Amino acid sequence: MASLWQVDDQSTAELISQFYQNLRQGMGRAKALQIAQKNWLQQHSGNQNHPGFGQH
Repeated sequence: MASLWQVDDQSTAELISQFYQNLRQGMGRAKALQIAQKNWLQQHSGNQNHPGFGQH
C-alpha cells in the first residue's frame, strides 16, 4: 500500500496494522481496508490526528 501525500506515521501504523489483521481473518483487501478505516475513525472521532492530517 502506498500514499501520494505525507501522512502521520503513528496513525498510519495503526491503520495498516488493523488492515493486515483483517486480511489474516480472511477478508478481501477492499473490505479489510474499509473496516480498518471505519474502526480507526471511530476510535479517533473528533481528533484530527488521522493519516490525512499528519503532524508537522
